[in-house]
Amino acid sequence: MECVKKARKRWIVHARNKKFDMKVGFGELRFQSSGGQRTLVDPLQKTRRLGTKEDLINGIKLGDFLDNITIVGAMALPAAEVPAQILDVYTYAQLIKNSSKVVFTWINSDKTAPYVIEMFEALAGGEEELRKRPMVWYFGEPTSPLTISAHVAEIVRIFAERGLPLTFGPMVMASATGPATLAGTLALENAEILGSVAMAQIMSPGIPIEYGGIPHIFDQKSGSISFGSPEQALMAASITQVGRYYGFPVHVNVGLTDAKIPDAQSGLEKGATLAIGAMAGAELFGHLGIAGADQG
Repeated sequence: MECVKKARKRWIVHARNKKFDMKVGFGELRFQSSGGQRTLVDPLQKTRRLGTKEDLINGIKLGDFLDNITIVGAMALPAAEVPAQILDVYTYAQLIKNSSKVVFTWINSDKTAPYVIEMFEALAGGEEELRKRPMVWYFGEPTSPLTISAHVAEIVRIFAERGLPLTFGPMVMASATGPATLAGTLALENAEILGSVAMAQIMSPGIPIEYGGIPHIFDQKSGSISFGSPEQALMAASITQVGRYYGFPVHVNVGLTDAKIPDAQSGLEKGATLAIGAMAGAELFGHLGIAGADQG
């Protein structure tokens, strides 16, 4: 609990345009477009394909335009045209160039993380300015059950030594990487987050932490993760209250769907799960814009 108490639980993430600066930990609802999927549903052909550079820029500009989107994600990663080794660096460069809001995509490697930070240091006016006015954070995902990979730990260290915020969100799957019971899955999710918090606070006491309560359930019939099930909403409401008990701002995975296209099923699952997460007290909701479970 000492490490939990040390963690900073209120801060501001700064945008390129100051009017879009984002408060974290103040109870304000925040919505994020998808951090980036390798595939997308082609709007004309209605088929799933790898993302392109053009898709990436269009997705960024869409999020930048929409008033309800607080954090602009990449939406479609240009996996068809950009080598995987530099995909996150290229994507962040396009986010910075094409959006004036707070931006986010996944950081894939401890080799690329310093380059991503260097871009934001240039934008902020130097390393110390970025430390004072953070514009980027790392979303670290422990590997369930109860493992933090070496490369995640190294990226956490890179961000922690610079005083930049962290979110920890293990995607424990009930009946797969976690227990079959929802309560057991929530206990495992919480244990992995608190273990990550302790690691970060040992590295840099007082570093800002967001609680990423994003457990899911495994569909044993299809062998796939479920994004829009009733269990998803129940676990989101429960894990939000756990995170709030420790005083953390909470990010949950609701407002998502198992539907493969934007249809009635999609609207029902997104609306129902998002409403329950909001009523439970979560602050950040993402990743909006996904059709199908982590497929694009």
